[in-house]
Amino acid sequence: MEKPNSPPKPRSRWNPKREQIRILEAIYSSGMVNPGREEIKSIRAQLQKFGEVGEASVHYWFQNRKSREKRRHRQLQAAQRSKYSADTRVLSSTSSTSTTSTSTSVQSKPMTEIHNSPPANT
Repeated sequence: MEKPNSPPKPRSRWNPKREQIRILEAIYSSGMVNPGREEIKSIRAQLQKFGEVGEASVHYWFQNRKSREKRRHRQLQAAQRSKYSADTRVLSSTSSTSTTSTSTSVQSKPMTEIHNSPPANT
């Protein structure tokens, strides 16, 4: 018999089975990223066919899945930004050297002169 003042037994952590993860991923990818209470009950009923699962576990799975997706998206954006800035630096360093060598041979007219001059006869 358990003592009245003893601490409660720690709950074991839910370890979803492969079939349960497939169901959850299919639901998430269908667009349901934040299911309500009734939807969670329905999802739980589907998952129960493959093993024990609580409603809180389903709720937190969706919360964690959305968080992982946001994190991956931010990491992807950061990687693209750093690649873009590296590419831009390479392009700007190569274009500045080529611009310097050709700029002495090209004469340019001011923009006002170009816009105000009559069209060339051909």
